[in-house]
Amino acid sequence: MRLGIRRKLIGTLVLVGVLPLGLSLLTIMALGARWATQTLQLSCEIAAHACASQLSIHIAGKLDRLALFAKLPGVEAYLRQVNGLAVGPGVLVQPQSHQRLTRTEWNRLTLQSPLMRSILNNELTNRMALLTVDSKQRYHFLVTDRFGNVVAADAKPREFDHSQEPWWRAAYADGHGHVVVRAVQRGGGAGLGYSLLMAVPVRDPVSHSVLGIVAEWFNAAWVESRLAAAGAPKEAVTQVYDPAARKAVFGSAPAAELAPAEELFATNSIEGRNHWISALFSGSLVGVRLLHFYMPMEPVVDTPHWYMIVSEPAAEAIEPLSRLARTVGVFGLLLIVMLFLLGYVISQREIVGPLEILRETVNAVGRGELNVRAVSTQEGRHTFRPDEFGDLAAALDTMTQRLQRNIHQLERTNQAKKRFLELASHELKTPITSLLLTCDLMKRKLQPRPVGGFGPGDLARLREGVMAIETRGYRMKKIIEDLLKLAETNRFTTPLTRQPLNIRELLLQVAADQAAFMTERQQKLTCDIPENLPLRSGDHDKLADVFTNVLSNAIRFSPDGSEIKIAAHKTFQDNIEIDIEDTGPGISSESLGEIFEPFAGIDDTLHHHSGTMEYGSKGPGLGLAIVRRFVELHGGSVKMESTPHGTKVRIVLPLRIDVQVPASVKS
Repeated sequence: MRLGIRRKLIGTLVLVGVLPLGLSLLTIMALGARWATQTLQLSCEIAAHACASQLSIHIAGKLDRLALFAKLPGVEAYLRQVNGLAVGPGVLVQPQSHQRLTRTEWNRLTLQSPLMRSILNNELTNRMALLTVDSKQRYHFLVTDRFGNVVAADAKPREFDHSQEPWWRAAYADGHGHVVVRAVQRGGGAGLGYSLLMAVPVRDPVSHSVLGIVAEWFNAAWVESRLAAAGAPKEAVTQVYDPAARKAVFGSAPAAELAPAEELFATNSIEGRNHWISALFSGSLVGVRLLHFYMPMEPVVDTPHWYMIVSEPAAEAIEPLSRLARTVGVFGLLLIVMLFLLGYVISQREIVGPLEILRETVNAVGRGELNVRAVSTQEGRHTFRPDEFGDLAAALDTMTQRLQRNIHQLERTNQAKKRFLELASHELKTPITSLLLTCDLMKRKLQPRPVGGFGPGDLARLREGVMAIETRGYRMKKIIEDLLKLAETNRFTTPLTRQPLNIRELLLQVAADQAAFMTERQQKLTCDIPENLPLRSGDHDKLADVFTNVLSNAIRFSPDGSEIKIAAHKTFQDNIEIDIEDTGPGISSESLGEIFEPFAGIDDTLHHHSGTMEYGSKGPGLGLAIVRRFVELHGGSVKMESTPHGTKVRIVLPLRIDVQVPASVKS
């Protein structure tokens, strides 16, 4: 299928318009998604850092409060009392009998029983109540002795003996005592069913033995209130992730909404970061920060390695970009349609139209209509602008003009060849006819007489006939030599025999050779040739032909009794200029442009007088062509100036010896 220029332009306009728009949208979406994803992920990381710091500060504050409570002298004294003090501080005995009873009968005890009243209302509960301000957010607290039995609480615990529970054993630590923070599952907890437990050991000030454990539970609402106070984004989901349990222990959303961030954290690095493309396709953007609990006053703090995870849906980053892409796409398509129509009009006017004109012009030239031109000055026709098409049209017109000139030149050459054949037949036929007539006449008039032989008159007639034959023979020889010289110079096969030449002597010798003809015509020759004219290397015979042809033309076309001038001098450009000037009728300007072409001026074939010096006699039109070729072979130039009162031929020869034939001559 052949695609025209219009279809190609339409396809180009579509590609130029739609392809950049698509690439622009993809670039906007990619860069925008990267920027939005990274920004949102950075926002999540900042929020995770803020939430982790806030929660760590609040937990550390609660631990400090419990530690302060554990160091109160009354708390230490009370625990020594319930543990049994025998001699003094640091010496403990077995628990009293009622403590052993309460272990087996704990579930049957009521709140009104004396033992339960002593646990719920004693010195430790009263002191703890004074330190507790946010009781609504606290689950409850209790104090156990060194054996894990409850000795004080704000409500009845589910169990009396806590010595087998992991958190109590971690806090007791075989009597060394550790500060413990745990997430424990407790009935009545909100959210994920976990409560935050903090336990602090109470130590004997002398033996540093553990007297008991102070524990406090906070429900999930307290943790969530601390996270909300940290300023997390409204759409963000916040959770406290426990890697050991591989799930969240506290969160601001149901477990189903926390699962994507948990999976993303579990499959990525410990910091929870990944590439923005992976984060974008994972569905969630995550910010992670490790929680740190500091208690400078406690030697050992047994806290979990929790991570604060703040996540947001990736759709939050894509939705604004999608709206922007839709807006840009709609306006981009409208703009492309407008630009397409405008581009079509401009291309039709500036590209397709000029191409149509060029095609029509080329087709016309192919049909032989050489007068057709692409660039027209006529009103109402398309004119080319100064651009590439204008240059192409101008080049096409120039080529057509040259082609037209070449064709005309070929026609003129054919005419010249035709005239040459006529001339050659006339010039060669005339002397041959004369030779034959002369021979016939001599044969008839020189018949031997029977008596007396040849007379004096016969010998005179014989001498005249021989002279006529000689004259016609030299005339034919001259014509043939000129033709051979011109043929050799056209092929540039003629060699130059270089030798030092004295131009002055050569000109005087040529003038002397032509002196007889000037004497016959009563013409006067004036020579202005300085004696110090420098020598020049050149071909003696060819330069002699040059000067002879020019001088003989001056003799032919100058009236009888006129003056002919020869002048030569050296120029500042290291050239020798030779001027040969006559006083003839001159040459028309039309003929002057072709005067140095072969066979120029031979329109009238039957009125030539080759081989004679009669006034106005014309040769075969080869002399000046040979002059130009021989001068150019010597690296010089020749030109002719003519007026109605005379003609001057100027020959310029350079003095340089290493002269090459110009390229223009070879062409």
